[in-house]
Amino acid sequence: MRWLDLTSPDLDRELKAGSIAVMVVGSIEIHGPHLPLGTDTMVTQALVELAADKEHAVVLPPLPYAYVPENRHFPGTVTMSPELILKMLDEISDEVGRNGFDKLLLVNGHGGNNAILNTFVMSRSTKRHPIVYAYLSPWTIPDDLHRKVTEGQETGHACVIETSRALALFKHLVKMEYVKRPARTGATKLPEGVMSPYWWQAYCTDLYLGEPRLATEQKGRMLNDAMVENLVRAIRAVKEDEVTPKVAEDFKTRAFKHVSGS
Repeated sequence: MRWLDLTSPDLDRELKAGSIAVMVVGSIEIHGPHLPLGTDTMVTQALVELAADKEHAVVLPPLPYAYVPENRHFPGTVTMSPELILKMLDEISDEVGRNGFDKLLLVNGHGGNNAILNTFVMSRSTKRHPIVYAYLSPWTIPDDLHRKVTEGQETGHACVIETSRALALFKHLVKMEYVKRPARTGATKLPEGVMSPYWWQAYCTDLYLGEPRLATEQKGRMLNDAMVENLVRAIRAVKEDEVTPKVAEDFKTRAFKHVSGS
């Protein structure tokens, strides 16, 4: 159920029924020459909404902005500062809590969001409501399905996996004719564990990986079904979680016992 579709009384009924809130955190960035700039946001939002139909939850509009400075050398990428993203997440979370939700599940749609979402979730230990959870890798699939879909090709960005997902959801926006060859990749040649601000630019030179032309709608349906099941399990787990709220209350009581108003 989408937040935007509800009336105010509808939302109140959802609260009384014990629903949780869910929000996608995506990105706007180049996905090779062939996929829409909003692929991360669009795919994840569509699958979260399908999952919420199976395991009842209220789905907020997605936050499409991310910290993606590494892709600014291609048209269409929109990046925000980490400070602004953290502030936006914090204020949205506060508003979700003010509306009465005790739990908010953030669903990541962009691999580069992992670090900032981890930082944000840990920062919320100072806030009482809502408890914020993050599902960092909802796209994880079984090894056998990965082998079947990828056919041995490299994956990770605008690859056969992401392209297949997109074909199954919005084929009319995918421009396969723009892909002329398998992706080229490079490296900084730095020792393992040593990174620079330009490791991604050196590695993913075409801003796609592997061979997207192996993508099919059928593969996309299998991948999307698997991700929806991941999301259903995550939503259910957060709804049923009784340990975290108890730990949160104990933590706040002990950590801030000397702080006025805590």
